[in-house]
Amino acid sequence: MCFRTKVDVRKASVCISHDSRIILFGSCFADNIGTLLAENKFVCLQNPYGTLYNPLSISKALNEILSGRSYNEDDLFYHQGLYHSFMHHSSYSADNKERCIEKINSSIEKAYGFVRNADFIVMTFGTSFVYRLEGNVVSNCHKMPEKMFERHLCRPDEFVNEYKSLLERLFLINPDLKIIFTISPIRHVRDTMHGNMVSKSVLAVFVNEIQELFKDKTIYFPAFEIMNDELRDYRFYDEDMIHPSNVAVKYIWEQFSKMFFDRNTINIIEKCSDINKMLQHKPFNPDSEQYTRFLNKINNDIDNLLSKHPSLNFGYERDLLRSLLKK
Repeated sequence: MCFRTKVDVRKASVCISHDSRIILFGSCFADNIGTLLAENKFVCLQNPYGTLYNPLSISKALNEILSGRSYNEDDLFYHQGLYHSFMHHSSYSADNKERCIEKINSSIEKAYGFVRNADFIVMTFGTSFVYRLEGNVVSNCHKMPEKMFERHLCRPDEFVNEYKSLLERLFLINPDLKIIFTISPIRHVRDTMHGNMVSKSVLAVFVNEIQELFKDKTIYFPAFEIMNDELRDYRFYDEDMIHPSNVAVKYIWEQFSKMFFDRNTINIIEKCSDINKMLQHKPFNPDSEQYTRFLNKINNDIDNLLSKHPSLNFGYERDLLRSLLKK
């Protein structure tokens, strides 16, 4: 007997390889997938504006990137000792306005070059609630008083109209681009449990409708359904009972791998994993000749892998090996 409902994850019509260029936008679930992609040596750029939760914020960020937007001090505000942008995560904030602007513009410049040559954009939508200040979409309120902002639950057609224009622009610039949509499994309990379900429902209808308009260019990955149907037990949640646990994220990653990776890509991931496991080895005697030979073997394994797949980035591992061999 089977005591759970399995989500049917079918192989996608396109594969992600280590030669693919992937840019991710969205909620903290996009950070989870982006981190795993980076750890497994994929070429990816993760949330160049920081965490974004709703489709309008993601669209606004992408349009600014495509236009080569340059921020200046008029785009910032000062609050609690830091300069902030309402479009950016607090990781871009700084106690110096020049530093804040430099971090923002540097990230936009990098994303501008990346998105025009990207193979995939992964968009993870968390909520249908949007905040506006004086009519402008706000991505991060930075703990400013809530009464300053207008909070609005968008309808599916508002998102569809916005994304029809956005995707047409993206495909005009980059005709080979593919879009992977996901709905974040993280619940926004601040919207109330009912409000969260309404919000997620709006996202589901929106994604379904935009996929109908761009069938050959878009793919849906069912992260939300996997978490809520297969992993519905609270043992798959973190301590806050809101975010997926590490086990749940790992399982969803396995389903992502099944959908988008071919056998060759999985083999590379396994070899990278073996290298990382060896690097985590704690020797009995770090000064022994045996341990030096072990470290040199790891170096040789990296060389062999790079000879077949030169796009892989082992900069961190090389630096770590150099520091260990010097001891």
